[in-house]
Amino acid sequence: MTTVEEQFTIKIRDKEYSVSIKKIDSRKYIVKIGNKTYEVEVSRKGIEIPNIQSKRLTSLDSRSIPTSVAAAKVVGEGHLIRTSIPGRIMKVLVRPGDRVERQTVVALLESMKMQLEIRAGRRGVVKKVLVKPGDVVNVNDVIAVVEPES
Repeated sequence: MTTVEEQFTIKIRDKEYSVSIKKIDSRKYIVKIGNKTYEVEVSRKGIEIPNIQSKRLTSLDSRSIPTSVAAAKVVGEGHLIRTSIPGRIMKVLVRPGDRVERQTVVALLESMKMQLEIRAGRRGVVKKVLVKPGDVVNVNDVIAVVEPES
């Protein structure tokens, strides 16, 4: 199978990002955003993903991204800490390298004027933190990755 790498420039909140997408098979892609590369697995849940004709998108609002795309599974990265409801990240309480227990609060999320704790859910070491205070998140967005301890 010949694979073609698609190149895009996207704009999120007035900041431009260079994005390339390369299809591996029917559900897996290599996605490069800036200098970070991810292997993602996309599952469709009864929605159609629009066919993007333009190589340049003028703006992208996180509310317009289909949930199945926004919540693409990062493969081989460890335990994914996800949001259960949409909201705004108020505070991030961990950094890469921090040791966490199952009940460790990793971030505070504000939703519907309530402040909620997002817990690690697994014992291990924080590998990546993918959000910062002020970020808007949707249901099932990955906010951090924990490398589980054996």
